[in-house]
Amino acid sequence: MTKPPLVVGVDGSPCSRRAVLWAADEAALRGDELLLVHAQGDADVDLVRRFGDPGLRALEQVGEQVLADASAAVTARQPGVTHRELRSWGTPARALLDLGPDASVIVIGAGSVRDGTRAPAGSVSGSLAEQAPCPVVVVPEGQSGVPRGRIVLGVSEAEPARYALELALYEAQLHGAALVCVRAWQGTARALTTARPTAIERETRAALDLLDRRLAEARALHPRVAVLPCLVCGSPAQVWLLAARDADLMVLGGPPATGQGSHPGPEPAAVVGHSSCPVMVVGGGRRSGD
Repeated sequence: MTKPPLVVGVDGSPCSRRAVLWAADEAALRGDELLLVHAQGDADVDLVRRFGDPGLRALEQVGEQVLADASAAVTARQPGVTHRELRSWGTPARALLDLGPDASVIVIGAGSVRDGTRAPAGSVSGSLAEQAPCPVVVVPEGQSGVPRGRIVLGVSEAEPARYALELALYEAQLHGAALVCVRAWQGTARALTTARPTAIERETRAALDLLDRRLAEARALHPRVAVLPCLVCGSPAQVWLLAARDADLMVLGGPPATGQGSHPGPEPAAVVGHSSCPVMVVGGGRRSGD
């Protein structure tokens, strides 16, 4: 049975190149084929309408060059990775979403195509994170690529979503990294407003112990991966962005979807495009690496 490819959106921008390099490294670890996708959307179609065949030929040349440059970057970075190219007509988000059901992961840069700034809500990366039926990795503008040996799973409840935990464990094993499960916790109103520090300590210890027990099965199933619980007081977005500063990858999301995919919720959306490490948003229904 053929493994699904790792799909990466390319547009010739610096942020796109960073996504291509990250995807090449990831494909090498997974043993996946890499599919480079360049989409030419509504603005490009308008250009063809205005200039006819010369405009079409010019667009085709631009698309071919963008893909050729991405292909050369993959070969230089990971010569052993098999890759192919696909040029698509339509918006980048739609082109990548259409490929989602048959992809292991979709990878995209966090910046805007036009000005290289961070991706706003409703951007291509935001749309993919919300709608894709497979995991989506958003690679940030300042990604250094220096391994730090930490995969972070963002947790907002006592029990991590099983599908997100499976993916985070898979990534930690691939990268030979520890998995740090960071739970954002604000405690009970009673504990946090009491004048006695011992009450806060008891509440904090109880919450951390509960998270630790929830991770016991993960430790048993993946004995080679160090699984560490971490409890931090604060809102999920604030806590996860802080944890991303010294991580190789952050995994966020919910349980497997049925139908058209699940919405990852407001917290992951607030992190995507602002993290200092790549963020994998989980919203689909198939485990990566199957």
